Amino acid sequence: MTPKLIERLNRLEAGQAGRGGQGPASRKLTQVWLRAVAIALGGYPRPQSSASPHVEDSYSDGFARALGYADHDDMEAQAETSPDEWGQRIERADAALCQRYGAAACPDPHSCSSEMMIAALNEWAGAKAQNPDWPAADDSGTLARALTAYGVPAEPVETH
Repeated sequence: MTPKLIERLNRLEAGQAGRGGQGPASRKLTQVWLRAVAIALGGYPRPQSSASPHVEDSYSDGFARALGYADHDDMEAQAETSPDEWGQRIERADAALCQRYGAAACPDPHSCSSEMMIAALNEWAGAKAQNPDWPAADDSGTLARALTAYGVPAEPVETH
């Protein structure tokens, strides 16, 4: 993620805090949120075959797609000319992410559980980066049972 994008998000969150929000999120939580939006809503990473060989997909491109822009450059250009619309798109992405994960609201950025979640996600991302053969899914049922033990409801099975 670009520092400019994170800075813009922090300004937006600071404005939200003035309207009754929880306060600005930490830089780490913001980075986790950006990646979640890019992956869950922006389809990051795109399959290699869907783009030209010389075009590299980035988290910023996935984030831009999640907000309805063509790519990072399009998002940057339009955010400069229409910051209010960019802010509205961020709010819609935030609501869509909360809905996707069944959350009533985003977690308090200053809570211990948020810090623990960030640390766990960072460890997971580091381990995945070290292992190119990371399994796409755990089909043994172990993960599902562990999630149930933590009180996480089972995801509905999608049928197409």
